[in-house]
Amino acid sequence: MLPAGELIPGGVAPQPARVWPVILTGMGPAPITGDETIEAMLLKSQRLRVPLRMSFVQQGHGAETRPGLLAELIRNHDERGLDLYLLMMAVATAEPFKAQYEAATWARAVGLQGAGALTTVSRAWSRLAGLGLIERGRALAKIEGEWRRVASVAPLSEDGLRQPYHRPPGTPDDRYFALPVEYWLNGWHRRLPFAAKALLLVSLSLDRTGGFTLPAERAKDWYGVSEDTAERGLNKLREVGLLDRHPELKKAPLLREGYVRIYRYALKTPFDKASLSRRRGRTREGVRSSAVTPPS
Repeated sequence: MLPAGELIPGGVAPQPARVWPVILTGMGPAPITGDETIEAMLLKSQRLRVPLRMSFVQQGHGAETRPGLLAELIRNHDERGLDLYLLMMAVATAEPFKAQYEAATWARAVGLQGAGALTTVSRAWSRLAGLGLIERGRALAKIEGEWRRVASVAPLSEDGLRQPYHRPPGTPDDRYFALPVEYWLNGWHRRLPFAAKALLLVSLSLDRTGGFTLPAERAKDWYGVSEDTAERGLNKLREVGLLDRHPELKKAPLLREGYVRIYRYALKTPFDKASLSRRRGRTREGVRSSAVTPPS
């Protein structure tokens, strides 16, 4: 190689090698996660507890007791529909009780990715509308300072009768149970399998001071849940530390032993009655303080 300035055949001097400047650029912000999306939704709604009418899990009284529409979601293995429904109920917290976000935002919130994510969300909304749990449409909404065309979904009465939604007053004929925002902020919506999610809702509807009983063999008639599904759901809740179980002996004079063993269950923090009673009202700071590192 000739040094710079010395002629090569043809009379052209070689030029020094050009050194191109290296421009260092940042990699850009990390992709927004589903957990971040849900936390932002909950911060905007400011609710610490999500009220759900008892009729969602069980309808009727006495001899006319029958499963609610939760049973339809279980029968159809519609975990995605349940995830979207519960999140919508957490978001639509004030009149006119509408949740308005882009389909991609809903998809990210419930962990959907890929080309079919938006279609999956749309079909799940259609199934919920078919059950009479929601009404859906399109709207123009301002989100984060941007005007966007969004999916507009609004709850209807939890019994599937397609009546306009209103917040349950908690009277004897219109009772409700509450799902705390820790269900999402602590990652239980991701960690729990479908059976455990369903049995958590059933347990919340049953929980009383002193606990509750739930014979697995009666779960089908009362909640539309098979005995196997009920046992798997309850066992998973115990395994992850959300449910306690204590054996008791109940008098049974017609049996040889004179008693039968039953189990009494009690939900643990943050789903127990004491924790829920402290989570009343709505506060942005309360939502922030509920967020911890989600379990893996």
